[in-house]
Amino acid sequence: MRRPCATWCARQRPKTRARDDPSRSDASKIWRTTEKRGPGVKPRPRTNSVVKPGDLLARIASLDHYRITNSRRCRTRAFSLSSPVDPRKSVSESYDRVATDYAARMFHELDGKPIDRALLDDVATQANGLICDLGCGPGHIARYLHERGAVVCGIDISPGMIAQARRLTAGLRFEVGDLRALSFADETVSAVVAMYSLIHLDPVELGLAINEIARVLTRNGIFLAGFHSGHEVRHVDDLWGHRVELDFHFFEPGEITNALEAAGLKVTRVVEREPYAGVEVETRRFYTVAAKPGH
Repeated sequence: MRRPCATWCARQRPKTRARDDPSRSDASKIWRTTEKRGPGVKPRPRTNSVVKPGDLLARIASLDHYRITNSRRCRTRAFSLSSPVDPRKSVSESYDRVATDYAARMFHELDGKPIDRALLDDVATQANGLICDLGCGPGHIARYLHERGAVVCGIDISPGMIAQARRLTAGLRFEVGDLRALSFADETVSAVVAMYSLIHLDPVELGLAINEIARVLTRNGIFLAGFHSGHEVRHVDDLWGHRVELDFHFFEPGEITNALEAAGLKVTRVVEREPYAGVEVETRRFYTVAAKPGH
């Protein structure tokens, strides 16, 4: 019996499209989140979620200005070095496009996040030298630490974000850089802060970044990072009317602990919390604090 051709099979597949949410106005949609899968990874159920206006995804101030879509490209592109899309370039270019809006909306986000502030206060108090804010964005976290007496620098892969950081906080050191290949010499940074800046990395790239962080930390140096808790990857392709290509990776605390310990760091504290209603997207968060053992 002759097998049907691939073209015929493709034509029989039902087409899907985003559906209007009857409980909301025509301007509001059900944003569909998708999970990207690499070779050998079992597919997980696809989920649909309604994002309320005013929420945040990572450091994004209001989701009613962008869509999380379910495109065929997002479902089929695998994590591989041969992929036509360079994830580092897409992150850099995406944040370049939204840098001005991002800075305007996110620069004061810490005002509504008391646990984040308390953790940053601890780092500022305990660090004995330079603190590096990785994925610094418009520099608001670096500025917060500086105002508490810390010596700080900020690094971001987006030149547009670095331009905003330099504009908003003159006098601090902000540089374009990749957290997977830091320019610091070994054991020269007293503390590293990465608040929701590792979430654009898949598990392999995350391991590379953590190894780099461990390399530059001094003995007894401190590491603080924030994450969304879960097992999914959310893709964003439009942000405040700007075309972007961003993947948000969710992790579980145990995954981060294992990665840190594999890099020679010792986890000293894990803080989990529920989302701040009306301030950020309603995802569970966690923060991991680790230290590089002394001699």
